[in-house]
Amino acid sequence: MDLNYFAGFCDGDGCITMMKISRGGRHKSPEYKAIIMIVNTKIKILKAFKGKFGGAIHKWKKVKPHHKDRFFLNMCNQQAYNFCKLLKEKLFLKKRQAELIVEFYERRINNASPLSNEELDRRENLFQEMRKLNKMGENVPI
Repeated sequence: MDLNYFAGFCDGDGCITMMKISRGGRHKSPEYKAIIMIVNTKIKILKAFKGKFGGAIHKWKKVKPHHKDRFFLNMCNQQAYNFCKLLKEKLFLKKRQAELIVEFYERRINNASPLSNEELDRRENLFQEMRKLNKMGENVPI
């Protein structure tokens, strides 16, 4: 399968996002993670994604007995960055989300804790932009 297929599939059945984890103890700064999740009832396509980009495949429990089995591929952090870097120019609906992941990882100053206020602000701004882009019910800008 070529990269255009993977990009189109992600645009339709994928989610590109960031997660913010508040940490306690000696870690004063929150942790931000890049996450890509692709959901489908056909495990074969998810295995193709995993073979090309990495990640882990999981099975969701059926909500109702007559529902099909659902599977999801989860890629985090470096795998999510690699995926976004490779596919960002081929994505249509989720292009900006991929650009945010790439920007986050390419401009990271360090992961030392505590982070500078400037770096914390930069990460939080990227996270908030991602949240706005992924807000359900919003119209997709074309």
